[in-house]
Amino acid sequence: MKAIVLYGIALAVGGWILVQRQAPELVWVAARNLPAAHLLRGDDVVPARRSYYAKQPVSKGQAISLNDFSTVPELFGKEGEISFAVSAPRARVSGDGLNVGETARLCKEGKALEPVNVRLLLCPPDSSSCFGVASIATSRAQELAKHFEKGPLPYLQPTKTLPACK
Repeated sequence: MKAIVLYGIALAVGGWILVQRQAPELVWVAARNLPAAHLLRGDDVVPARRSYYAKQPVSKGQAISLNDFSTVPELFGKEGEISFAVSAPRARVSGDGLNVGETARLCKEGKALEPVNVRLLLCPPDSSSCFGVASIATSRAQELAKHFEKGPLPYLQPTKTLPACK
């Protein structure tokens, strides 16, 4: 039953992502008062109203355009990996916590199960939990699947958090 619910959530999020993948309206706001004819510097403007995600790695000094960003993260499959849905406590997301592209612990009932790669994190407003997509090597998938079959569902925790899975 829990697997069906997780599948439904993943399907709904996937549909939402497809709708949101339209070209984003990139809007910027001034970070401070700017006089006329002011030459813009990097800290003069900031993105407004939305989060923007880089579609691919961007090197320091590289020219970027609207086509380099999306309002939702791009999820590309990686050879030899399988992705799955998992929750994450909101208090552990961003800042010194979890972020997309990092390695995290998969925890269940206070025990560390498996290191995973964080692929996506979506945190609804006013919610104490976030929805995540993580991936592991396909060779570990069968072993990990048994932890989703019964009991409390596993959750993500940053590897920086000590003690582990508490």
